[in-house]
Amino acid sequence: MRKWVEIVAGMIATTMVLSGATDAANPSVQSPATYIKRAESPGPAPTAWLIDHDSLTNNPVFGTPSTHDGPNYLVMLPALANSAPVYVNHFVYVVGGYVDGPRNAPHPGFVWALNPATGAIEWTIQTPNSVFAQPIVAGNLLLIGVGNAAFAHPTQSPATTPGMVRGVGPSGLYAFDATNGRVVWMFGTAGADQAPPTVVGNTVYLASGDRHLYALRLRTGKELWATNIGHYVSRSSPRIIGHYAYLGGAGPLGVVAVNLRTHRVAWQRLIPGALEGVDDTPLATTPNRLITAALTGPKGILPDSKRHAARLFALNPRNGNIVWAKTLAIGRAPMFKSTGTPTVMGGTVYAGNAINGRIAALSVRTGKILWSVAVGSPVTRPPAVIGRDIEVLTKSGDLVALSRRGKILARRPLANWVNAYGPVIYNDSVAVAGNTSFNGYAGMIPLLTGSTR
Repeated sequence: MRKWVEIVAGMIATTMVLSGATDAANPSVQSPATYIKRAESPGPAPTAWLIDHDSLTNNPVFGTPSTHDGPNYLVMLPALANSAPVYVNHFVYVVGGYVDGPRNAPHPGFVWALNPATGAIEWTIQTPNSVFAQPIVAGNLLLIGVGNAAFAHPTQSPATTPGMVRGVGPSGLYAFDATNGRVVWMFGTAGADQAPPTVVGNTVYLASGDRHLYALRLRTGKELWATNIGHYVSRSSPRIIGHYAYLGGAGPLGVVAVNLRTHRVAWQRLIPGALEGVDDTPLATTPNRLITAALTGPKGILPDSKRHAARLFALNPRNGNIVWAKTLAIGRAPMFKSTGTPTVMGGTVYAGNAINGRIAALSVRTGKILWSVAVGSPVTRPPAVIGRDIEVLTKSGDLVALSRRGKILARRPLANWVNAYGPVIYNDSVAVAGNTSFNGYAGMIPLLTGSTR
């Protein structure tokens, strides 16, 4: 089997640690490398991380907060960050890389294993192509999807073009030893693997840019079966409920259900008017709802760069019928990831969007908007719901705490970012990652005031 992975001993670049920085609230006015105000051991971490955000509701919360303050640092990475950090056992894992030069050419990706208390890079993996998939840890295996965002046969609107395959150059799923980064196995695919795989028992379910859903044996990477799902997948990981896998895809844009007993597509539902986003949105689920997001052209208005709509759709998991659809914002859509990822907790959907910089709460059952509040910048990642509070990370790098009734409780500027990933809450600590135009950052900070009430 072909091995493309290069293990780089130690650190790719020296990470500066500035002990005693005077103000951890705004590192953008200090060193561009690192700030540390406090370096304490974080609380217990999960022993496994089986799907992205480790929850069918997309709620990235682990453990119970206390009055203890977690570690407080932001570390500059050797390249750009591409996912929220994952803290499992003894390491914080972050993936990233640079994407410059021709878009149709592969570029190296990286996986960094950080010390959770200080942010120091303990070891690094270099991959033969970009890494966008959040790390998954199961059975001491670190599962990393590899593949870029390019199209072998690009069109003006690849997401709506039937038959498209996403990813050029080497692509596949890698399994590394989670303690040292050594290669255990690799499974090659014909398209990019940007979505984290989902692990159930001893089976790995991988949704690929090559329009297939694969079932692999966890320990060996051996293919158990594969089925063509009729869509390429970007970042919508499989959601396994009972003996069905649910995921969002593109080319054309829709949601798919696969029967895991027959290995066949049970149903597929195209999202009406969708222009992009369904393949990038991890589904939030309940027993009676599948929640996804899409960028569409508003009803009665021709879609153009200034009149897009950010919408949520709720589907019936039994047949794919659309139960409700709700518009969250209308306006100019950004070039990359224009939809928000929904979180479902306690009968309520919480979601942001990239058009108007607001967080909205909706009824899971009816789609009725319960409240909507401006947080100052677009929010495309899943809100974290913890106790009576919500923490969101804006695209520009502000961590904002809100009550579950939509009142802003606290705000902490982290950096002047152009893209952000997180938050993921571990007991008393919040893990985040983000990028300026040139540098990537990863950090862990204490919960905001209000989240430990």
